[in-house]
Amino acid sequence: MPKVTVLMPVYNAEKYLAEAIESILEQTFTDFDFLIIDDGSTDRSVEIINSYADNRITLIRNEQNMGISNTLNKGVLLADSDIIARMDADDISLPERLIKQYTYLRDNPDCVLVSTGAETISGNGEILEIFEPNDDFLYYMMTFHCWIYHPSVMYRRKEIIDLDMYPNTRSQDYKLWSKIIRKHKINAIPDILIKYRITSQSVSNYVYKEESMEEELRQVRSNLQYFCGDSYTIPDDWLEAYRNNYTPLTKQPEITQMVDCIRELDHITEHVLAKKNVNKDEKSILSAAK
Repeated sequence: MPKVTVLMPVYNAEKYLAEAIESILEQTFTDFDFLIIDDGSTDRSVEIINSYADNRITLIRNEQNMGISNTLNKGVLLADSDIIARMDADDISLPERLIKQYTYLRDNPDCVLVSTGAETISGNGEILEIFEPNDDFLYYMMTFHCWIYHPSVMYRRKEIIDLDMYPNTRSQDYKLWSKIIRKHKINAIPDILIKYRITSQSVSNYVYKEESMEEELRQVRSNLQYFCGDSYTIPDDWLEAYRNNYTPLTKQPEITQMVDCIRELDHITEHVLAKKNVNKDEKSILSAAK
């Protein structure tokens, strides 16, 4: 049995697919199988996948389009390994990605999921932004943001299955990470180990953008209720401020609104500190809140 299964869903991804596949096949870590699930592509995606003779590749074809969540859950159940690394068909994994993540999980058996830093790139490969996560901040920041790039994760298969895997929503990754973090240890490697491509075809950025954002905001409110109580709620402009969008709050004519927003964050932080959790570290939470 291979030590890692790389799971990559594909749907009409012909433009960048070869680059994505080759970035996995060229990994310094070689003890993996590469499970590619085509979700009913109508372009040349299947032809491109079949052009590779590497025996680590297994291609599964959905008879009809199932959507990203159902396809990922199918892959989790089909995986032969205890550890799964996610990959997307328009991204690039840097050569040492798998070895660094596998080594981390091997050396930290209490950790269920580890993500990495990422470069966001344009369709032509231009660097747009560099994200180097601070592991000390991860637990607190995940309350307000999906602070994890989905194709950067490596996780333990059994624990994901025990949590019912991916929910069938537009923000399926954030919802799953939020479930994991309440029960299990998660961490982030700050190294840039993936290039995350943002194009007109990137689901998380352009397709169903408004619906995806609404789902994410609902998850943020659910996270706050996890810490502060089932009936907890705050104004929309405060929520946006905690997510680094200060425009709605600064449009308010009264400075007291801003002061109250800051005080409420202190209140939220107190509840985060009071909640029992395997990821909790008081110094890190206070530093992240500040």
